[in-house]
Amino acid sequence: GTRLILVGEGSERRRIELLVKQLGLQKKVLMTGFRSDIPELLRCSDILVLCSDMEGAGLALLEAMSCGLPVVATRVGGIPEIVEDGKNGFLVAP
Repeated sequence: GTRLILVGEGSERRRIELLVKQLGLQKKVLMTGFRSDIPELLRCSDILVLCSDMEGAGLALLEAMSCGLPVVATRVGGIPEIVEDGKNGFLVAP
C-alpha cells in the first residue's frame, strides 16, 4: 500500500494532523518531525515531493536526486536551476 511520510516541522503541522485525523488517514500518513537520517528515508522511498513556498537550493531535493528518486517540486527559489521540468523532475506552481 501507499504511505505518505512527512518530514520536518512547520506552522502547518497542527492543521495537517487534524486533517489526517478527520480523513481517517492515520495509517497512511506518518509525520516524523525533524530527522537526521534523511538518506535512509530516501532509500526506502519511491518519490520526493518538495512543496516549499520558499527554497534556496533545496538540500532534500539534491539528496533525493542523488539517490535516483523522481522529484516533484515547486517552481520557487533555486529549484528551477536544479530541476528541468519534464527532464529530471517536474515543477509545479507553489
